[in-house]
Amino acid sequence: WFKAEDVIQMSRMFLMDHSWPSWPTNRWITAVVRLFHPQIAVLLRQRDTRIEEWRQTHPDKDVFEDRDLEVTSYSAISVETQMKLINQALEKAA
Repeated sequence: WFKAEDVIQMSRMFLMDHSWPSWPTNRWITAVVRLFHPQIAVLLRQRDTRIEEWRQTHPDKDVFEDRDLEVTSYSAISVETQMKLINQALEKAA
């Protein structure tokens, strides 16, 4: 188990460039991870916060084995919205 900040740093290097089982799918997954990196970072931080809250409210249970904790964070995503936000940021930077 890695802390959010460590996973965020590792995710910057995420790359699936092998051809098996599907090169196009592997490239797509890599692109999605890069495109939504900001949201992934937020989700990871929320995950750590939720895990810590769960530990404090369930001290008699192992948070990593407790099946009652299924979702630690959630975010709806949209490629279209993300691209608009990126284009707006690029226009401001120009």
